[in-house]
Amino acid sequence: MADSATAEVLLEDAALWLRTWFPDLDARIASGAVDAGLAEMISCAMVKRAMLASEHEGQANQQSTAVMGPFTATSQVAYRNPEGNLYLTTQESDAFDGRPSGAVSMECAGM
Repeated sequence: MADSATAEVLLEDAALWLRTWFPDLDARIASGAVDAGLAEMISCAMVKRAMLASEHEGQANQQSTAVMGPFTATSQVAYRNPEGNLYLTTQESDAFDGRPSGAVSMECAGM
């Protein structure tokens, strides 16, 4: 139950951040220039990243060592979002700005 309450608060925060970063977002959704589903999908992705990071909040990395007889194994994990911040990826930001991401198809004139 706490996870759904946390998700609800984070979704509200994500919506606020999207409107801050893209002040005309509501107008573009209303005009059909941006699909409302895109904003919803990206908000959910932002919240998912923040909630996954909450397991390791404040922990930038973790190192562990195991010794078994003459063998030693060391592992180190670095967390991408140790503070659990809401953020956009470049691909998500480009989607709001109408820039295609990834592969595109182009046709050359005269071919």
